[in-house]
Amino acid sequence: MRSLHILRLLILLLLAPALLPLSGSTVAAPREDTDFAAAEALYNAGEFEAALAAARALDTPDGFALASRAGLVLMRYFMPPAERPAAIEAALADARRALDADPEHLEGNLEAAISIGYRGKLTRSMGDAWAGKKYIDTALLHHPDSAWAEAVLGGWNGEVVMEAGRFFAGMLFGAKRKRAVQHFRAGLAIEPENIAIRTGFAITLLRFNRSRFEKEAIELLSGTIALDAEYTAENAAENTRENALDEILVNQSRELLGALQEGRREDLRALLQRLTTFADR
Repeated sequence: MRSLHILRLLILLLLAPALLPLSGSTVAAPREDTDFAAAEALYNAGEFEAALAAARALDTPDGFALASRAGLVLMRYFMPPAERPAAIEAALADARRALDADPEHLEGNLEAAISIGYRGKLTRSMGDAWAGKKYIDTALLHHPDSAWAEAVLGGWNGEVVMEAGRFFAGMLFGAKRKRAVQHFRAGLAIEPENIAIRTGFAITLLRFNRSRFEKEAIELLSGTIALDAEYTAENAAENTRENALDEILVNQSRELLGALQEGRREDLRALLQRLTTFADR
């Protein structure tokens, strides 16, 4: 029965990893600014374990939030299934340390929501779905102009609708497909060149499995690839990317766009399934 799927609610099957590379965190002291920048540079370079250790050692809200972010990337992309539950709890603990010092911290709230979303995927807890939503609401309350908070809320709405069905999602959680689209669009209005949000939005639209959303999904994916090409051309001499996750997201966009444009519907469904679940490694 459809109602049984309510217990499978989680927050962000795909968007959790897609929205991890948050930026814009600041700390007050110049020395901490320098130390935080060094830790985030490790993250951007793909040195996630070193970034986690360096960020946690800062013992600041920004540091703990970055440690949570790095821990979730390690969990999602590099750990075998048996190690993931403990990694999720560690990331959640780091996010809560950030919030203990600063309850209004933007990334602290979003990383807590994302961590709980991953935990909900494993525990199939309806309580986790609600707990994650509260963190997102707190982030938006104190940071109403945050593209990331808007996008995470868009992802939450989309995921609840897809897992619970439109009727139960709306009745029990107030989640709606149109709200998912509205919040994603709001995030992109703030940061139109954000590759993570663009990719996550496109995948959510495709998972709705409605033809009316495909045009916008194609535009998002095409735009992501174009942005990457532009950035690559501008930084050809350095041979660098702004963030280590960009390559993963751009490659996902290429795969999805190819399947769409070539009419490979079965491949598209399989790809969406692979991108939005924990595949055993």
